[in-house]
Amino acid sequence: MPELRLNIQDLHRVPHLYPFCFLAVCLFLEACISSFSIRGKLVRLITDSASNNIAAFSGLIIPGFECYFQRDDDDELYSDWYNDGEQTESDDAKIDNNVPLDVQDVVKQFLDSIAIDDESFRLPCYAHSIQLAINDGLKGSTCVQPSLEKISKIAKLSHSSIAVAERLENIQVCVPNPNKTRWNSQYDMVVAVIGIQPSALNDILIQAQHRELCLKSLDYQMLNEFVSLSTLFAEATTTTQAQKTPSVSIVASSILAIYQDLLLERANVKHASSLCECLLESLLSRFGGMLEQMLLVIDISEKKKKKNFYDLFKDPVFLVVPFLDGRFRLNWISSSSLLEQVQEELSSKIQQLVLEQCILIEQVNAPLGTTENDNPILSPTAQTQPLSASAATSPITPKRKYLFTNIVKETKKPKSDPFSYIKDEIFKYLNDENADDMVLLKPSNIYPTVSKLAMKFLSIPATSAPVERVFSQSGFLFR
Repeated sequence: MPELRLNIQDLHRVPHLYPFCFLAVCLFLEACISSFSIRGKLVRLITDSASNNIAAFSGLIIPGFECYFQRDDDDELYSDWYNDGEQTESDDAKIDNNVPLDVQDVVKQFLDSIAIDDESFRLPCYAHSIQLAINDGLKGSTCVQPSLEKISKIAKLSHSSIAVAERLENIQVCVPNPNKTRWNSQYDMVVAVIGIQPSALNDILIQAQHRELCLKSLDYQMLNEFVSLSTLFAEATTTTQAQKTPSVSIVASSILAIYQDLLLERANVKHASSLCECLLESLLSRFGGMLEQMLLVIDISEKKKKKNFYDLFKDPVFLVVPFLDGRFRLNWISSSSLLEQVQEELSSKIQQLVLEQCILIEQVNAPLGTTENDNPILSPTAQTQPLSASAATSPITPKRKYLFTNIVKETKKPKSDPFSYIKDEIFKYLNDENADDMVLLKPSNIYPTVSKLAMKFLSIPATSAPVERVFSQSGFLFR
């Protein structure tokens, strides 16, 4: 969004405020919302605090990969950037005390408007949360650390030795460069190295006079277990950063799949059991709230819960959005290993949530001039109809006499359901065989109400990666 980048360039012109301090960002977020007239279209804000971002993305290295990043050319630049970030945070603390009252009032009004509106509040960045879960979980990878160190040295050799690089090229192998701040890039490097034919790899290492780096059978067993435990985390990290397909719909299904996979792996791993336990505990500490919403019993103490994530991931939006994605609907539940009773209860819960959200959308979109009698959703008569019917048989009004009581029967009028058309849409959508992820976003008159809900919720990004890229570009512009 070029216009947004232009607005961000003006951050440094805010008087009395450091360019990227909390108040400055809030002010310009408010300016962007007003400029693009999107206040009524905001559903969720995907963001995390600066301290959390630093903890998640700065210098995250898989244990055993430290040697790869030793004496890198960009270490000094990276260190300078990190120190600048720390200085920035301290500058914010100093400047915030001297912020003019009018600026504070503007920010307070903006934050109050978000807090009051239930449809606009913060959710954690999913990629960031996964990164933190992996960061904590990898503390238990000491069992496979010697094997990972070999992989790290082999990869560095392939990038520093022309002879080794040429031999790998001859067998059509390319070892990707890892990145300090993206753990899955290091995971991809492990997968690439262990994917090389063992005999071919060992021959190359022996010819390069690095026999000590040859991978043994035990190394492969440990590394394969490491990859098996990490593969779904890596896939989730990559998949949820999609920009042309709905991404937030992947969150709930991926967390359930990762959780069930770790439970299965816990019974099968031989060498990386400590890593499996650490990953499982780390996953529950952040995403346990979401799993609780899936009617699962989570065994974790209050002390171990990461409250900044645990409670926020309880948001029902994570259960609603997979239903609105044609790829999932309720299939991700039926294909899971959940008990059949839990599957049925969870499916019913999600359908009820979708119905409630559709009703809410209809209320919001009702014309301002519509009276209560014109709108069955807003009309109280539909809700009080059972009470009116029962009034005729109350003790005050005597029951009507009939001559032939054995023949004449009172005919009761069926209760009208003002939301039956929404329920019909949901039922029809569940039986639609179209598995397109955008089925509800394409112009159609088949699902008018459910499509409105899809347009609202599927627009939520799972991660803040696109926003981070905008800020990265603005950083280059400032320099």
